[in-house]
This record gives sequence, structure tokens and C-alpha cells, in this order.
Amino acid sequence: MCPPVVKTKDLRDGSRFAVLPLLCVVFVFSALEGEPAVAFADQLNGVLLVGQTGKPNQAEPALRSRQALQKRGAFDEDQPEQDPPESFTKGFKALWDDSIYLVSAPARMTVNDTLVLGGTLATIGGLMAVDHGIRSGVQKNTSSSGRNVADGFNALGSPAGILGLNVGLIAIGVTNWSYAGDSRVKDAALVSLESEVFSVGAVLVVKEIFGRARPDQGKGASHFSPFSSNDSLPSGHAAVSFATAAVFADRFEQPIPLIAYGLASAVALSRVYSDKHFASDVVAGGALGWIIGKALSARHPASDSTIDIYPLAFDRGGALGIMVVKHF
Repeated sequence: MCPPVVKTKDLRDGSRFAVLPLLCVVFVFSALEGEPAVAFADQLNGVLLVGQTGKPNQAEPALRSRQALQKRGAFDEDQPEQDPPESFTKGFKALWDDSIYLVSAPARMTVNDTLVLGGTLATIGGLMAVDHGIRSGVQKNTSSSGRNVADGFNALGSPAGILGLNVGLIAIGVTNWSYAGDSRVKDAALVSLESEVFSVGAVLVVKEIFGRARPDQGKGASHFSPFSSNDSLPSGHAAVSFATAAVFADRFEQPIPLIAYGLASAVALSRVYSDKHFASDVVAGGALGWIIGKALSARHPASDSTIDIYPLAFDRGGALGIMVVKHF
């Protein structure tokens, strides 16, 4: 069975979030280079069945039987129990490869990349010098209605909120792909989900390294205590919001980029308005998420994206999951 959803420690962005069980969302990469996407589902089933029976001629009747089951319904009660695919390890390897790709990104930086990064760091440093003044000016002009609006954006841009958004968009994208043949929403949401996962991990690491106190702790803008409970820098809300915005802005025409970046910016500003972060915190978080989203979107370009999604049932329907298959 899939393990239960595990609540982790507070991301220190104002809310707790849930981590999806790894066995329920798996990226499985296939080595079927050059095969047409239309026939890939049947090919995958054939490959799995040959591996189970050991002989191609024995797999063919079983393949026809499984295709009939799929037409009848993937989760019918009379469907025989299926074991998890043996290619799960390939999915975890794909995630590992993407993590190595992100960690090694500095080695591939161009001169322009270096200049942009340097300018971003300089901007964050400059904001740190005026964080106290920005915070004082904002807090003097807050109102109850403004705080209510900010709370709404705080909920929308939380890791849990972005997770729900990505999962919902995957479901919408799968439906659109099934009936209209357009996989752009599905593919973008899958890359966005992966970008969110890596953004959360990066945020947790950076928070521990800097240990900056939050503005509402009353310790000032220059209080840093590495590897402590202080966790203001960077903003996790801004990171996951801009990671998602970067992916969708890369893959869709206007007004989608404007809407995506507009909502991400509103989330970032709401963290300052709610006195949960300094201005430099949200800029740092937004830049971190944007870099991760852009990097993964470039690594899995929309023009080359051939992703299939299959439902999985374990223990006779006692637990459900999905298998995400990318072939190239």
C-alpha cells in the first residue's frame, strides 16, 4: 500500500504542508527512442507483460485482455490485482538525474548567466540594507481588509496550495489530453510539480544555512543564527509560486505569463504585508524558485514532451496512485 501522507515540520512560512508519498507519483523513463506516442501505451503494456511471462507469444493474449480491462474501467472491482511496475526504479533515477542537473547547474553557467546572478545577489543585498525601513513603512499602512486579502494569497501560495493547484491542473490536463489531444496543460503541470518539490528542498537547506529571524520576532533585520529555529530567508511561498509561474510562462502565450507572474508577485507581496518576511526574503525565494522552474522547463521542453499517465491500484483497490511515464 502507499504510505500515508506524512506531515512534516513547519516550513516556517505560516502553514504546514503534506508530502506526497513517493510511491504514488513516480516518473518512469522509457528507452523506447523514436516510437510514436500514439502506440506507446500498448507498447508499455507489452513490455511489462513480456517481463512477467518471459515469452512474447504468451504476452500477446494477456495484452489484449488488459486492453479490454482498460476499456471497461481501470478500477472495476472485478479487475485482477496488478503488481507495481518493475520500472519504478527508473522513475526514481530520473528524479535523481534532475537533482544532479540542478546541483551541477553552476558549472554550465554562461557569462550572461553569471551577470544576471550577480545582479540578483546584489539586489538582495541592497534590500537587506533597507529591509527595516520597508517593513516599517508597510506595517504603518496595513488595514484589516488588506490583511484579509493577504491571507488569501498566503493560502494560495503556500506549498500545500501550490501542490493542490498542480494536482488539479494535472487532472484537468489529462482530461483535455484524452478528449482533445492537447497535452500542454498536463505536461506543464507535471514539470511544475517537480519544480515545486525541488524548490521546497532548496528552501529548507538555505533557511538552515542562514537562520535569519523573521520580522515578527522582533530581533531586527540583521539577526542571523545559522542552523537555528530562525527561518525567514528565503520565502518558501515565493519560491514555489515563482517556480510554478516560470514553468507555465515558458509554455503558454499571453495572458498566461502575465497572470502567472502577477499571482506569484501578489503572493510574495502578501508575505511582506503580513509581516512574515522581509522584502529581501521574498526576492530571494522568488529568484530561487524561478531559476529552478526555468531550468527544469528547459530540461523537459514542451516540444519534446511525450508523457503518459496511467492509474495504479494496489491491494485490490485499497490504495490508488498514478504512474507518470516519459519516453524519448
